[in-house]
Amino acid sequence: MDVVDRVDVVDGVEAVNDVIFDPATIDMLAAMRSRPNAVFWIKLAAQAAFGSLLIVDSFFLITCYITVDFFGTLANPLFGWLRTCAFVGWILYFPALLGALLSIDIGQNSKRSQRLAAIFVVVQMIVGFALYFSDGRKASAGPALLYGPNVRMPIGDITTCIEAFVCLVPLMWISFIHIATAFRSGTKGTPASKTNLVPFLMAGAGTFLLYAVSGGLKSASDRQPIPISAFAVSLMAHLAVFAVIFLVLQWITLLAGRFSNPAAAQFIMRTVAAALLLAFVVRKIIFSLLAFNTYVASLYAIVFSFAVVLFVAALALKIKEHYLLAGNHEKPDFLSLRSGPSRAGAVIGIIGLFYLLTIKLAAIDWERIISSVSALVICLLLLWLCRQFWSRPKSYRPFFLLVVSILAVGALTGVRLLGQGADLNESVVRHLEQYADYDPSFFVIQLALKPAVQDEAYAGFYGFLNKHANIRAKVPVPEITLTDSLKAEPVSKPNVFFLVIDALRRDYLSPYNPAVTFTPHIEAFARDSVVFQNAYTPYAGTALAEPAIWAGFQQLHKLYPPPHAKVSNLQRMLDVDGFHCYISYDEVLYDIVPQSSNVTVLSSRLTRWQQKEFSMVIDELEGDLLQRKDRDHPIFLYTQPADVHTLSLALHGQQVAVTPHPGFNDKYASAVEQVDQTFGGFIEFLKKQNLYENSIVIVTADHGESLGEMGRLGHVSNVTPEVARIPLLIHLPERLRVGMFWDATRQVTLHDLAPTLYYLLGHKPLKSNEMLGHPLFTLSREEQVGPQPDHFLLMSSYMPVFGVLSQDQRELFVVDASLRRQYYYNLADDPFAFKNRITVPIRDRYEPILRNDLEKIDKFYGVAEKELGR
Repeated sequence: MDVVDRVDVVDGVEAVNDVIFDPATIDMLAAMRSRPNAVFWIKLAAQAAFGSLLIVDSFFLITCYITVDFFGTLANPLFGWLRTCAFVGWILYFPALLGALLSIDIGQNSKRSQRLAAIFVVVQMIVGFALYFSDGRKASAGPALLYGPNVRMPIGDITTCIEAFVCLVPLMWISFIHIATAFRSGTKGTPASKTNLVPFLMAGAGTFLLYAVSGGLKSASDRQPIPISAFAVSLMAHLAVFAVIFLVLQWITLLAGRFSNPAAAQFIMRTVAAALLLAFVVRKIIFSLLAFNTYVASLYAIVFSFAVVLFVAALALKIKEHYLLAGNHEKPDFLSLRSGPSRAGAVIGIIGLFYLLTIKLAAIDWERIISSVSALVICLLLLWLCRQFWSRPKSYRPFFLLVVSILAVGALTGVRLLGQGADLNESVVRHLEQYADYDPSFFVIQLALKPAVQDEAYAGFYGFLNKHANIRAKVPVPEITLTDSLKAEPVSKPNVFFLVIDALRRDYLSPYNPAVTFTPHIEAFARDSVVFQNAYTPYAGTALAEPAIWAGFQQLHKLYPPPHAKVSNLQRMLDVDGFHCYISYDEVLYDIVPQSSNVTVLSSRLTRWQQKEFSMVIDELEGDLLQRKDRDHPIFLYTQPADVHTLSLALHGQQVAVTPHPGFNDKYASAVEQVDQTFGGFIEFLKKQNLYENSIVIVTADHGESLGEMGRLGHVSNVTPEVARIPLLIHLPERLRVGMFWDATRQVTLHDLAPTLYYLLGHKPLKSNEMLGHPLFTLSREEQVGPQPDHFLLMSSYMPVFGVLSQDQRELFVVDASLRRQYYYNLADDPFAFKNRITVPIRDRYEPILRNDLEKIDKFYGVAEKELGR
């Protein structure tokens, strides 16, 4: 029986005539065809399940490592599902591993697969035990090799990072087994597939059209029209990207034909290309958006991507092997759309997915990760859909491919140069960046090109800023106090009610915006209080803003300590003065304000979501105050409700009765209106209990919130005016107010709140330092007219985003070191920061200012720059 006769044993072999199997393999075909089809798919499913678990666990762990507020995220009721998923992954690891080992023998070489699996398991166990009993950081890999990764409660340090890598070890050796035991090919043949350029161009045009319509509508709602040139550049970029994908596939096919085993060469080159593409996406897009820009990020992106692609490719080889044995007629066609209704359904499904991921979830997509990843998914789905409409294969001559390659590379080079910063036409650059803020698909293209090439002369400064953000180095916490004479004074203390409304914008309160008609209770309170007109937060995010309130001084960009309890100056004063504290704890306060005997924890009996509701906390507080027995002790309240936080509104917004508020965001304004009603009821309660006239009442916010201005959302990655400007209203008892001096137009920050309470409660003199806050009320005018800096430093609490606000709040410079973008806003003419007017001279003027400010913080904390390497 010759080779041709043997091949005829397999039905449909003409579909795979590029592969000629060796005689030993062909002898097994008839026998293998008798194997039950269901058994193969069950075993394949077991392999896929274990591989998927490893992939998810690994990426989950690396996210825990790079997400500095991970512990707060897990504890946050909005993301409680993460903890559940981690627990499920921890439970399923060993059952999934056992299932993978029992099903490792899929394919023709089952005995060889079993032998290789046994060898790898033994080697992994030996290495695991060796590392487990060794010293140093490598020891953290030992437990992960022996009994799986710690996804239930990861530490979040370098151990978690190592475990993210170790997770991929079983994935790699399983992939190796499948590839090593797959069919062996002969010496001749041509690569299997031919690709048509038309569906790629259709997909590029379709992606552009879908996102251009959405982006155009968003920009129109902001009354910021996008020039036609921006749309033209976006169309060119999309067509070029899809053409490059086509060209890579075509050049691989041509090159594979020059090898002795074309099918194997094509498989290897496509696998490598897919792995490199995935590594590029992970490193340049996902990790850049998470501000993970170190060598560890590059290494993990490469290792993770190759492990994932090899695993998928290995399973694909086994499926192809099964098709050959089973006959071509068994090949499933569930990915093919043959009828008109199925194609129409696919179009509707893609548009629905686009709406859900890009528009519906936009409010919680602060880092743009959801929109960016979904843009990639939408691109792939549109490419698949277009190939269903135009699936005719076509051969192209090398000369044609060369011409298309030159055009595609030239187009992407043009997009790259246009995004290279202010060195070219500044208006063009600004228009493209503005359009990218509305178009996630074009934003991804810009992001993929810019970090690798843009502004290399400025790269050193980006590196400097990245070192000063999310600092991982162990920094000794210094003893930072506000006064040298903190002691109990035998005088009557007023009550203090500290209300920090998370993410409350000042322009949604009537004391700051006459157009607001839905905060009558806060307006009434303002008439009896001091309204500071120029208050701002130095931090875009609770993780640094809240510690600044309790500490009273400049924060290092490090979570969570400092500060901890020993530098929480506000609590130290409360303990000395004998306050009975009522505190509604959140994820940050748990770390910086330890519970003690003089603290009553509010909302401890409530659900995780109810703890965030202002009305629920106030109701419990009022009940406790009515029943309190230690009435000789002054009261201190601190609560930070999240009713108007955009995450709360997006995920729990159904609890807000939305009513029309012309000129405002209806849902946000409705939430503010509910907060105002609760606040009004609380003030009335204080008055009825004769507490109001002997109380300091502070109403403020830790930061503001972007609600879609120029495509900006949330507060994680921007320090623009709607985030930096905050309300600050302080009511003083008449006995404290008499004789005090204050300047309601002075620039004030969150750093000033703790020193203000120190001063009002008699703890002075206060220390004077540019890193410390200053009292807002003083007994002498001279204490109010002290020198103020000519600018203020702003920073995101989570990302390497820093800003410089001028002393008169008329100029704002912002640099995003992760995305390598700079912004300059003339707030005198553009108070809402709609027009980026950055130029090279402006950029160069602010670079030394930012450097100097961050170096001063290093010196204040006693940190050497060499200790900041990550």
